[in-house]
Amino acid sequence: MPYRATNQLVPSEGGKRQRRGARGSEEPDRTVVPASSSQRTGRAAPGPYHSGMSPDSAGSGPPSGASRRSPAPNRTRQLLLDAAREEFAAHGIDGARVDRIAARAGVSKQRIYAYFGSKEGLFDEVVTGALDEIARAVPPGDDPVEYIGAVFDFHREHPYLLRLLLWEALHYRERPLPDEENRAAHYREKVRRFARSQGVDPTREVAGDLLALIGLAAWPLAVPHLARLVLSSSQDPTPLSPREHVVSFARRALSAPGGSPPPRPPAGR
Repeated sequence: MPYRATNQLVPSEGGKRQRRGARGSEEPDRTVVPASSSQRTGRAAPGPYHSGMSPDSAGSGPPSGASRRSPAPNRTRQLLLDAAREEFAAHGIDGARVDRIAARAGVSKQRIYAYFGSKEGLFDEVVTGALDEIARAVPPGDDPVEYIGAVFDFHREHPYLLRLLLWEALHYRERPLPDEENRAAHYREKVRRFARSQGVDPTREVAGDLLALIGLAAWPLAVPHLARLVLSSSQDPTPLSPREHVVSFARRALSAPGGSPPPRPPAGR
């Protein structure tokens, strides 16, 4: 077995510790200890990523107690997503700071790059998660008017999604989105579900109807100052609330002659 030399402190006759060599003098001792496996092979010892440890435990060293333990990987990821949602909704991609996101999540900012690759990657994950949330919470139903009201309610209670979409539009403008194909698939499914609820084929016209309904529900909340100014200009002593107006207008529009969606052949014909 290969060995390497080291100095060793030993007690002297006077009770003090001194360095003894092999000859009993105060020269450095050449006592040998077994070398590590990395020294024998000449290769560096495997780091935490090679030993199956998660990004959360990399570089953290051995825990000294429960209070020092890093959150579980899935928990850390969710903490970052929650913190990033608030940061991006308030400041957009360009104004958001990874230091603030990491501080709010209670983890190091290196975890952001370990999990998401970049700040834009994190933003894309946040927007995708928010879209999935509204898809689960407000699926298209049999009544388009009720759907409009439900979309309005969701955006009123969760204003971050509209803010994220507006920031996204300002940042990317006409450029393709990083995950555009998956996002397009998300809306294709939404159009199919909306068409199925109406008993029609998922045509381009039906997709336009869905876009108009979403816009009708979301726009007063995206520009609340405009909604307030327009609705307050009415001479009616008891004006409708934005939600009441949106739902009332949709019902009148859809029930009027030539209103959308008009009767169409059942799906499959």
